[in-house]
Amino acid sequence: MAELAVVAIIAGLLIGGMVGMVLAGCRAVRRRNEVCARHPTRPPLRWLASPERCAQLHRRLRDAVVVLRQAVPAKRLRRRGDLTPLAAVANEIEMHAVALDCDLRLASRRRGPAGHAQRESVAARIEEIERSAHRLAAEGRGCDRAGIESTDEALRRISEYLDARDAAWADLARIERDAGLGAHA
Repeated sequence: MAELAVVAIIAGLLIGGMVGMVLAGCRAVRRRNEVCARHPTRPPLRWLASPERCAQLHRRLRDAVVVLRQAVPAKRLRRRGDLTPLAAVANEIEMHAVALDCDLRLASRRRGPAGHAQRESVAARIEEIERSAHRLAAEGRGCDRAGIESTDEALRRISEYLDARDAAWADLARIERDAGLGAHA
């Protein structure tokens, strides 16, 4: 009888643990789908991967906030005056993104020409949020566009480095072969 109780307790713990993991996983997926975890808007879960226009706009908005927050992390403050100017602007952009996500949820439910017009209006504002978030992120990372080499220049420099390295390895292999130090000696 005692053995049966122990088995029941172990089974209960295992089932409870699995239920807890599933609930934690569901919570993580819901948080991943939010534009801002601090101000949830509860977007539909299907927007995580749906090809529909509103889902794509939602993901663009979410990604813009992610880029912004990687460059200018949100901080917990004791006082309002603790914000740096970049952090204050980042918070404002994030709040506008949350408001746009709410507008997007409403626009996704409207049909006809009015719904289409509302979705296009939201799309235009999302593009502005994206531009602002990327500009602020660049500033937050300390990237002054005038001081950064262009992508073409960077790729050319990297390619030249790799070519020089390959030539050096080829020279080294030739010298070893001529000196009889190679693997074939």
